[in-house]
Amino acid sequence: MFNIATKQDALNLCILADCIFREAENQSSTAMFAVGCVIRNRVKKHGDNNYARVILQPLQFSSYNQDSPRRKVMPLWESLAFSNCLDAAVHVLSGDTDVTAGATLYFDKTLDSNPPTWATNGKATHVVDLGDFHFYTEP
Repeated sequence: MFNIATKQDALNLCILADCIFREAENQSSTAMFAVGCVIRNRVKKHGDNNYARVILQPLQFSSYNQDSPRRKVMPLWESLAFSNCLDAAVHVLSGDTDVTAGATLYFDKTLDSNPPTWATNGKATHVVDLGDFHFYTEP
């Protein structure tokens, strides 16, 4: 189980839950958790334990992009949707088994009918679909 032992732990939980909310608010709990797994995989790849550094990198998560309508969405902390996202974040930070087989990329098929270039140019390998998301690993 995830324990908040440091200020960094608390910050990681908050930013991760917020990102899951912005990216997957209307998805199943499994898809929410999968989005969190992608973020955890990127944090591991980055080599530190700073979720904000990974999440807030420009053009990494569309809901934080300047032109995204989701950028201004703030979760209602008492809502069921945010509660589910917070639960998914706790499971991610607790180290629960990755349901994405190590994915570091995904895209939401409902946002655009054309997959991103990285998904079609052979540089990423499709591993699983969960909810409206297609998940990929990088070489």
